Amino acid sequence: ELVDGSFSNHHGEFIGTVVQVDRNGVIVELEDKPVPCTLLPGDGILFEEYRAEPEPRQTGSRLYKATFASRAGNARENARGSAGKSQVRLEFGREFNLRKVSYGMKAYRNDSPALEKELHKTFTDKSFAKHIPVCMTLEGSIGEPLKLTILASDNCAVTVEGAILEASRNEVTPDTLQAIAKKELSGLSATAYVLDKLEIKLPANAFLPGKVLRTLRQEAVQALDEKRLQWKELAPSANAGREFLQNVSVKEIPAGVHPGLRSGAGTRRTIAVLVRRPEQIDALQGLDIDKVVMDFDWGVKYDEPLERIHKLGFEAGIATLRIHKPGENHYIKQILTLMPEFALVRNLGSLALLKDSGIPMVGDYSLNATNSATYDWLLAQGLEKLHPSWDLNSTQLFDLLKNIDGSKLELALHQYMPAFHSEYCAFARALTTGRRFPECKKICTQHKVEILDHKGERHFLQSDAECRNTLFVGKPQSALKLLPRLIAQNVSSYRLELLDEEPESVRRKIDIYTQAIRGKLDIDTAISKAGVEEKYGLSEGQLFNQSVWQDRKKGCD
Repeated sequence: ELVDGSFSNHHGEFIGTVVQVDRNGVIVELEDKPVPCTLLPGDGILFEEYRAEPEPRQTGSRLYKATFASRAGNARENARGSAGKSQVRLEFGREFNLRKVSYGMKAYRNDSPALEKELHKTFTDKSFAKHIPVCMTLEGSIGEPLKLTILASDNCAVTVEGAILEASRNEVTPDTLQAIAKKELSGLSATAYVLDKLEIKLPANAFLPGKVLRTLRQEAVQALDEKRLQWKELAPSANAGREFLQNVSVKEIPAGVHPGLRSGAGTRRTIAVLVRRPEQIDALQGLDIDKVVMDFDWGVKYDEPLERIHKLGFEAGIATLRIHKPGENHYIKQILTLMPEFALVRNLGSLALLKDSGIPMVGDYSLNATNSATYDWLLAQGLEKLHPSWDLNSTQLFDLLKNIDGSKLELALHQYMPAFHSEYCAFARALTTGRRFPECKKICTQHKVEILDHKGERHFLQSDAECRNTLFVGKPQSALKLLPRLIAQNVSSYRLELLDEEPESVRRKIDIYTQAIRGKLDIDTAISKAGVEEKYGLSEGQLFNQSVWQDRKKGCD
């Protein structure tokens, strides 16, 4: 119901389902939605019956007339329709063969001349065009060329010179000069600009012919257009990228320190556990971990779980939302009020707002750090550690570690990959008649929702504080195989991300990983044990994808 997987192309606006066909028209039971579909004569109507083999059966024509039926009359007039559902009667021209339409076909509006006409205005009618505010300065001295400077809101400026400024035979007041200049220079309706401010720097006896000002304005606008549209030659290349990265400063390893000993016995490996349900916290009691990150569903309060984490002797952190839009600062304010030991930052907006808060920050993989230049820049913004982008595979990850300080990297050894984030609230649409809060009455806090795919695997759905949904791939990813090499590269911060596991499963799983990280359990045994505990079995995921980019223009060596 979320995405129609029966066809790949856009069929238009869904109207409803055919419930009756007679010799004069087609009766369609409308989709139940707050705003009914608007149908006008001339609209294109598509009828389709989906069949996997050999292909969908389709037919359609231009609409002649649409008559909407009352809800009360639906059940009486058509026994095959659903009681309480609205219906519309569609009539077509005589050339359309109604026998090709049958009961159960889906009806779509795939063309609307009236709508096309309105949309066409948006790029042909000049009143719809965007106009850039400009500031103008008109200046000059008697006997010298008149000058006009235009400064656009994007800081692009030009200055043009006109005719020699002459003195007026009669005395002219400043207000008169301003009025004359504004009348001629503000005539910008046929351009991409609109006059925002006009400054006059002329002597009181200046003579300003209208023709001179109009010419000056036209030349200035043309010069501004040419400057703003100047082509800037771009020459991106892989070689230029490599050269840039080679010039980025590399964190040098102290002389005499063997790479395999950089995270020696004196360096404690930090383990953070990300929980998505408050009841998972108590299962962590007594485990050999250091930090707990809270990333809860919509409506779950953080103050009481934060205190429980402190009582267990762990540092408490709060993860920001994946997406931050202007004005959506309530969640950030909550973090600032609670002042946790650290914040897991997932977007640049949250990074900017938390930068001066005094709360230590760890950057998540959604900041998309894939090279040392990005790493250096993000760490310079105040991050203490940073998770690399999941776009990197293991080969690329260790290439990155050659050029950064591994002690600044944090890696999730166990996590569930987010498949997508959506403004569409599947909780509200599937379980209520509303679209989002408050019509949904917080239905997401009352149910656990999983989406079943065509392979029979279940994927967990989570809502956040702004009612956005995240779908997590049901099969977790594990990077345990990389642990010895990561330790050798000075990586000492590791994260274990939970999803919807029950407390008993949480405790067993975290214990296996912590023993492996602390060196108390060999990697092969840990992988075997962790795989047994997983609901769907462990996946190695993108990290173990060995394909790398190749410059095919150079051919094969």
